[in-house]
Amino acid sequence: MTTVYINEKTDAGKRILREVAENPQIGKVNDNPAGYTVEEVFAGVDVKLSEAYGIDFAKIMQMLNSGEIKESELTDELLLSSLFQYKLHPEFEPRSSSRDIKPDMAASLIH
Repeated sequence: MTTVYINEKTDAGKRILREVAENPQIGKVNDNPAGYTVEEVFAGVDVKLSEAYGIDFAKIMQMLNSGEIKESELTDELLLSSLFQYKLHPEFEPRSSSRDIKPDMAASLIH
């Protein structure tokens, strides 16, 4: 597969993009050159952090965004509690134990 950057603001660029879109056998138009959306990237970061520390970062962000909790309420004790414990499956072991996290480190991970 070859990546081509086309200036869609020019008449020629618009024509080329329209031609490719109308003839899928030519190729596929991907308007996201990185191939990932911002949401996909941050979901991946949440998973990696959750797996590394055993804390469910996606749940934290969901609760922050919904207003269930405030950022000022996130203490190490709360983050390391069973409320935010991340378990992918019953045998899951985080790469770093929650007990290995130094004081104030857990809260600083989401800032």
